[in-house]
Amino acid sequence: MTADALDELKRLSRLMQWACLIAIAVVLIAITYTVTDVVIRPAAVTNYFDAGAAIDADRITRTQVVLAAAVNIVTIAFICRALFALWQMFGVFRAGHVLHRRTARLIRSAGSNFLGAALWGIVANTLTVVILTINNAPGERQINVNLSTDQLFPLLMAGTLFAVGHVLTAAAAIDEENRAFV
Repeated sequence: MTADALDELKRLSRLMQWACLIAIAVVLIAITYTVTDVVIRPAAVTNYFDAGAAIDADRITRTQVVLAAAVNIVTIAFICRALFALWQMFGVFRAGHVLHRRTARLIRSAGSNFLGAALWGIVANTLTVVILTINNAPGERQINVNLSTDQLFPLLMAGTLFAVGHVLTAAAAIDEENRAFV
């Protein structure tokens, strides 16, 4: 890698580290606000769902809201872990270690955590609707399995990150082997 390309990567990595930190902060602030809002006012949970989900604000209890929040916090944990792995990876890039096993491990970690977030998000949405409609009258309870492009693109991007991590692992191994000959 040329010195100019490495310098450019270091500048970009510094920017991306800040972007990762800001994203983590925004996610944590948003989830804190949302959980606080719905725990204080359980009926407010209906503001976070479209009209298609038959969530009756009058029947929602604080226990249901806490259970729904717990289910969804798993997704947030996956996302924050993925963003932290990316933050670390860009730190490794800033240190000049592009073809390195640690870089590959971090990008695979980010990919697998984003994949976990995307897959768990599908499950979490279904569980959340079940939890929030359990007190509805018989016949009005729901199971909502939703698969759309909102889930497809994060799955594809997570898979891409994971695959790039595997490619980077192979490249790092080849680079180490080449350095051993010199």
